Amino acid sequence: MNAGESFVKWIRPAGAAVILGLFIIVTIMLFTVKGVAVEGYTPAESREYYSQHIDELCDEVKERLIPKMGLEGVACEVRSGVIAVSGDKESVQKLHFAVIHYFNENQFAFSE
Repeated sequence: MNAGESFVKWIRPAGAAVILGLFIIVTIMLFTVKGVAVEGYTPAESREYYSQHIDELCDEVKERLIPKMGLEGVACEVRSGVIAVSGDKESVQKLHFAVIHYFNENQFAFSE
């Protein structure tokens, strides 16, 4: 009997079902997470509104979201119909996670 067989014999079918269930739950969570919320921040308008008003979305990110997160050196401007966000790697990454929580990610282009 090898190690795998002895492990399965030890945990029995109920244990295997628990492990399989946990694997499924973790996999679902990984693919459904919608970014990280910023404490105390609520967008002024809905996702649908901002999808039609990209200039106002850029203003919202520059004037409310970036300061609320305390990010320094992050630039945000509208270019070719998308919002171009640039800055240092860590700040851009933090902003990216917040953006996907509140807004449509396809309206943004992130770069370092």
